[in-house]
Amino acid sequence: MLRTQRFVMKSGERYVVLIDECTGIPHYAANLFITTQLRNASASYASMVAAAGHLTFLYRFFAVRNIDLVERCQTKAFLHPYEVDSLRDFLSYRFREWERCTVDPQLFTVEALLASRGVVHKDVLYSRLTTAKQYIVWFGRRFFDHLRPEPEALSQLGMQILALRPRHMGRNQQLIDRALSEREQALLAQCLELDAPSNPFGHDVRVRNRLIVLIEMELGIRGGELLNIRISDCNFSNNTLLIARRADQVDDPRKYQPLVKTRERKLPVSDSLMAEVHSYIMVQRRAVRNANRCPYLFVTHKNGPTVGQPLSISAYQKVWDVLRSSVAELHAVTGHRLRHQWNHSFSKELDELPNPPSAEEQEQIRSRWMGWKEGSGTAATYNRRFIQAKADEAGLALQRKARSQKGECDE
Repeated sequence: MLRTQRFVMKSGERYVVLIDECTGIPHYAANLFITTQLRNASASYASMVAAAGHLTFLYRFFAVRNIDLVERCQTKAFLHPYEVDSLRDFLSYRFREWERCTVDPQLFTVEALLASRGVVHKDVLYSRLTTAKQYIVWFGRRFFDHLRPEPEALSQLGMQILALRPRHMGRNQQLIDRALSEREQALLAQCLELDAPSNPFGHDVRVRNRLIVLIEMELGIRGGELLNIRISDCNFSNNTLLIARRADQVDDPRKYQPLVKTRERKLPVSDSLMAEVHSYIMVQRRAVRNANRCPYLFVTHKNGPTVGQPLSISAYQKVWDVLRSSVAELHAVTGHRLRHQWNHSFSKELDELPNPPSAEEQEQIRSRWMGWKEGSGTAATYNRRFIQAKADEAGLALQRKARSQKGECDE
C-alpha cells in the first residue's frame, strides 16, 4: 500500500511522491506517472496531490482484491467487468476506517469500510475514476510496443471505467445563490466585534481573524489570494492592494502553498479597511515572535515551531470552523461564500445606479475585479444569477398584484 509525502525543492517547487508503506521506498510506477503525465504536462501542484491521493486508493483496491497489475498486463488479462464494478464501488467510499489503521494496515477489513457507510461526493468519485483509468491504461501500455501491439482490451477497459463515472456538472452551471442572507451577515458582524461576548476567538488572534474576514468580505478575494498577500503588496500611500501570482515561491515554507488562481491585479481599498491592516501590522503582528522575518501579512500567532511563519491553509480553515461552530445559524458560512456575497452586492450596486452599465460592461468590470479572463463566462454566470433573482421578484410581485385585483372584484 502507498502513502503520499509532500516536500519543497530548493527551487521552491512543491512536489509529492508516493511511498511504499512496507519498504519506505518510493513507488517507481506511480511516481513515474505523476512526473511524466502530470508534472511534465504543467499540471498544478494541487492536481498532482489529488492524483497521488487517488492512486493510494487504487492500490488499496488492488491489495484488497489481490490484483497484481504487472501480472495482469503481462498476461493481457486486464480487469474483469465485475472487478471494474467493484473498483467503482470501492472508490466511492471514504477511507476513515482505513486511516485509523495505518499503524497496522492488516487490521483494516472491507467489512469495516462498508459498515462505515461513508461515501464521497460524486465529483470526488468522478475524479478518482478518471485518475484510475488514466493510470491503468498508461501502466498497461508500458508493456507493449510495435513488436508487441497493444491489445484492444486495454482501451476498452479504459472506456468501461469512464462509463461508470457519475454525471459531472460544471460548477458554473449551478445557478444557486450562495450569497449570505441578511441574518447571516448580521451574526457574522456581531461575532467579529473585538469586545463582543459572542466573539469565539482568543484575544491574541481576534484582530487578525477579524481582518481576514473583512478583507474577504469587502474585496471578494479567494482564500489562496488572501494567504498570499505580502506586506509589500499593501500600498498605504494610495490605498491599493496587489494580488500577485507567486507559484513555487522560494521563501514560502508552506508545503501546501496557497496559490493565486486568478489574474494579477491591483484593487483599491477603503480608508477604514487599510487602517485596520496598518494597525494589525504595527501592533498585533509586531508582537509575534519571528514575524519580522516573514514577508507575508498573516502569520501564525500560536507559540510553537511555526510561530511567526505564514498562516497555513489549515489554520485559515480553522478560523472558519470556529466561526461556524460558535453560532448554529452560521453552520454553512465559508470564506468562499463571501466571494459570492461580494458579487451579489456588486450586482445590486450597479443595478441601483441612475444609468447602470450594460450587461457586457458589467461583465468586463466584474472580470477585472475578480481577476477572471474576459470572455471566460464566469462573470456572465453572476450576471445571469442576478437577472434571474430580479425576474423572480417581478414574477412574485405580479402574482400578488393579480391576487389583490381578484379580491377587489370579489367584493
